[in-house]
Amino acid sequence: MNADGAPATYTAAPGDVASAVAARFCITEMELDLLNAVRFCGIGIYPGDVYNLDPYTVATAGGRASGVCNNEITFSLP
Repeated sequence: MNADGAPATYTAAPGDVASAVAARFCITEMELDLLNAVRFCGIGIYPGDVYNLDPYTVATAGGRASGVCNNEITFSLP
């Protein structure tokens, strides 16, 4: 729970789909994806994955039970 008493994370259960998880917490599927883009590669929902639901905890909450997203930088900055 966050400071306002709203859920800050959700642990995925078998059979969950992104649209249903997002609807359950009154956010869009795009918002769910954006809140979790730091840790997830957008490759499905797996049981045990912990989804961040709060923009204030995006750097500290959530994680993929099925592996870690490799966010390797593949370009050079000027």
